[in-house]
Amino acid sequence: MATREHFYRWRDRAVEDSDLVCELAALSPETDGAEIEDRFYRELAFGTGGCAASSARAATG
Repeated sequence: MATREHFYRWRDRAVEDSDLVCELAALSPETDGAEIEDRFYRELAFGTGGCAASSARAATG
């Protein structure tokens, strides 16, 4: 998916976080192309980094 498509998807679906809605509404693809590219050029990976396994062991004994 292209960077602008990611931006439009976020902008259109961010309805519950008013701060995010305002921040995305302030960006314009016509004038803020470099800023949008910097924010949306790739997917971010999130994970527990192994913390879930160690906390599960601690909780069970």
